[in-house]
Amino acid sequence: MPGVTQSTARPYPLPADEAGRLAELRRYDILDTPQEEDFDHLVLLASKLLRAPVALISLIEDERQWFKAKVGTDIPEVSREVSFCTHAILREAPVMVVPDARLDPRFSANPIVAGPLNVRFYAGAPLTAPSGHRLGALCVHDFEARPEGIDPEEERLLAALARAVVDRIELRRTTAAHRAGQERFERITATSPDAIVCADSDGRITSWNAAAEALFGYAAGDAVGRPLAMLVPEAKRGRHEAGFARAVAGEPVPAVGRTLELEALGRDGRAFQAEISLSTWREGGKAGFGAIIRDITERKAAEARLLHLAHYDTLTGLANREHLRRALRRTVEAATRHARSSALLLVDLDHFKNVNDSLGHAAGDALLAEAAGRLRGGVRERDVVARIGGDEFAVLLDGLEGADTAAAVAAKLIVALGEPFILEGRRVHVGVSVGVALCPHDGDAVDTLMANADLALYRAKKEGRGRYQFFDPNLRVAVEARRRLDLELRRAVAEEEFLLHYQPQVRLDDGAVVGVEALLRWNHPERGLLSPGAFLPALEESSLAAQAGSWVLRAACLQARAWLDAGLPPLRVGVNLSAAQFHSGGLASQVERILVETGLPPERLELEITENILLKHESQIIEPLRRLRRLGIGVAFDDFGTGFASLSHLRRFPIDRIKIDRSFIADIGGKADGGTIARSVVGLGKSLGLQVIAEGIEDEDQAGFLRLHGCDEAQGYLYGRPMPPEDIERRLRGQRSPVPNDA
Repeated sequence: MPGVTQSTARPYPLPADEAGRLAELRRYDILDTPQEEDFDHLVLLASKLLRAPVALISLIEDERQWFKAKVGTDIPEVSREVSFCTHAILREAPVMVVPDARLDPRFSANPIVAGPLNVRFYAGAPLTAPSGHRLGALCVHDFEARPEGIDPEEERLLAALARAVVDRIELRRTTAAHRAGQERFERITATSPDAIVCADSDGRITSWNAAAEALFGYAAGDAVGRPLAMLVPEAKRGRHEAGFARAVAGEPVPAVGRTLELEALGRDGRAFQAEISLSTWREGGKAGFGAIIRDITERKAAEARLLHLAHYDTLTGLANREHLRRALRRTVEAATRHARSSALLLVDLDHFKNVNDSLGHAAGDALLAEAAGRLRGGVRERDVVARIGGDEFAVLLDGLEGADTAAAVAAKLIVALGEPFILEGRRVHVGVSVGVALCPHDGDAVDTLMANADLALYRAKKEGRGRYQFFDPNLRVAVEARRRLDLELRRAVAEEEFLLHYQPQVRLDDGAVVGVEALLRWNHPERGLLSPGAFLPALEESSLAAQAGSWVLRAACLQARAWLDAGLPPLRVGVNLSAAQFHSGGLASQVERILVETGLPPERLELEITENILLKHESQIIEPLRRLRRLGIGVAFDDFGTGFASLSHLRRFPIDRIKIDRSFIADIGGKADGGTIARSVVGLGKSLGLQVIAEGIEDEDQAGFLRLHGCDEAQGYLYGRPMPPEDIERRLRGQRSPVPNDA
């Protein structure tokens, strides 16, 4: 463009060639003309290819923007002051993109951005006439911002469609030029970058511009006078000649006045995809014909690539979620019409995150690609296999005889994916869980089947993974109950409905209370005081786990400090830690901060961690525990004996105390080997210099056995159930006289 000027009388910039641009626009005689199918087709195509709800062919007149064609709006025109395209025609670039109009100072105050229309995204390609003047733009709008803009392929497509619009506008003027005379017509077509070919009523070529020479390989002297049919592949000539004859006879021909995509034939015998805009007129009582022709081979290839990207996953080559939904929709319709059964299998790789974390994303991608191949190899050619998430796949089995077939396929896939994967020379096992929903038995709508298969998958994973599960209506009831519980837990955290009870821990030698374990309770507004079994598993699996764990830690430290301030004998307060508190990071710093804020001496706090958490998250746990242990905070190994901890684990971890699980205490004196295990754990602890405390003591026989074999401390109903803090205070005051505060 020659430049831009800012008119003091206008609130928007003007092209430096504004006067000539307006004159060129009016010469086309297109403003305020009726709707035309070709232009409507082009805006619809732009809307679909760029996934935009609004697409427009806008022509920029003196003070307005008029829409020759539109989709997604009924507005015929707008003031030039609010027009995005007014800015697009100023740019040298083939496309102007506004990712978020609210963030663009040119448009943030624009009424169509700030007002009810709420336009957020814009992309526009100028409509550049052969003269170089920009008449307007082909543009798309979206009501949601697209921070990423559009990719280069979409940009090229929008620019190509804009050229097609100019072609159609040129074709209208070409027709007018023929009426004005052949000499003027040839002056116009000579500068066109696209092939323009005219023919007479006998089907003989009468006009052939330079672009036609370059496209078809025939010089003008070789083409003029020869049959137009030579440009049509032989297999299509019969249809071409029949349509031409109808046009000559004056009969309606659907192709005339439209832009078509057809095969054309070059001089070298190469057939190629062409976009052809056809028109006809009558001169001296005879028909004349014109065509603007462009090679669209590259554009068609780009469209095919875009179509593939829209329906297939780039990593695995499988169908994507959108493709699956379309296939599932067809399956549901067929099941309704023809009483045909099908099954949707959702397939989730177990422990895939461990592969990414340990071997890296490249290895993870390789595993996904191989898993996709195994899934594809485990079903029929006609079945749809899709990747619908990171490590989640789906298989649509159509035309089944019954549920047994779906079960057999699910079992087959579990076996196939259970085989080791060889990644970077290492054997990796991941396993798989499968959820199955049958159509129409489990639903006759796409979303219903997807949701029900997902519920079945959730149950399969909860039941231990490496298995398949069919949908059962009871699953929905359970999930709804869990959803309600999750919502109530969020309210409990926000409104501080939790409280702590404390269970005494006594020295076996003399029965003195030397510590307490803080245990969470929920004062539910409708259900009353709830024990952990009613809510703790759900809480530990939720995103609230770390937040709730922090609350417990702070509340227990505050209570321990309050007991010290009341002059009670010093005692140890045990607080259970969850895996989430280690995952969130910063546990050691958080504990230090809470001790400073509450004023509790470090030696009065003991952190309890279960054997299973310790073994599963060793790399995240060991360093924070060492740091806390150096401060003087105690660390207890809870539920010892229920996992697979070895002697090396006990030596490596900074542990002060091990707690014998109550399941071994219950068997003391019986036929089982609980007594033997309890005795062994006590001996192991003593040999490592660790204190040993036994949980679940309910009678004197158990206490006597443990005392006999050297166990240090005990906890259980024999010594007291979990109780409110004031009951602990009364217990301590009755135990012995208060001692001076040691803080």
